[in-house]
Amino acid sequence: MNILSALYSLVALSQLVAAAPSKFNCPTTTDILQLPPSQTQLAVPPGESPAYIMLGLGVQNYTCNATSSHYVSKGAYAALYDISCEYGTSKFDALVDTAFSWLPDTPDLLNKLKSPPTAGLLGFHYFVTTGSGISAKWDFTGVSQKSDPNAFVVGSKIGDVPAPNNTTDVDWLELTNAQGDLAKTVFRVQTKGGQPPSSCKAGTADISVNYVAQYWLYK
Repeated sequence: MNILSALYSLVALSQLVAAAPSKFNCPTTTDILQLPPSQTQLAVPPGESPAYIMLGLGVQNYTCNATSSHYVSKGAYAALYDISCEYGTSKFDALVDTAFSWLPDTPDLLNKLKSPPTAGLLGFHYFVTTGSGISAKWDFTGVSQKSDPNAFVVGSKIGDVPAPNNTTDVDWLELTNAQGDLAKTVFRVQTKGGQPPSSCKAGTADISVNYVAQYWLYK
């Protein structure tokens, strides 16, 4: 099974299979991350190179701020799949849009993410409590690196730019290591979806919004 065959298991749509990557765990150290021009927020630190290139499939979670009547983030949850072998191919640039277009409705997706397909699955992305707030974590310890208790990274955001293609897509981010050995730097790029509605009413229930993104982990 491959990444989009795995996604097929999530969405039960055979159209995905023909576009599916067939290999995993390819060398990544010479791969080049494409960042938006004319910005200084996102930049690969000198001396670092890609260790993992992943497709994140999941949801962004929000709660309504009664004072501002706007949704605020309360974290995210995503399954992380290896797409390293698709770098440099025509499939690589299409994976985010293809995956997003076939994601199931949010309640069904949340249920299926509890036990996602394992082919190419490296780990999970979620949020943990740190200090007075929450921080993003990428965690391989329960899946692909069970023998290494430090195979995770908790990130601290140091760069943020609006997604270049659509206001409905979540921002592109750069995070630096705050804890763990999995990576020194994390980038969220090529995002699709994930933004909440523009306003909400006090007492509105929390919501989850489907999204897909590339995650590049650097060492």
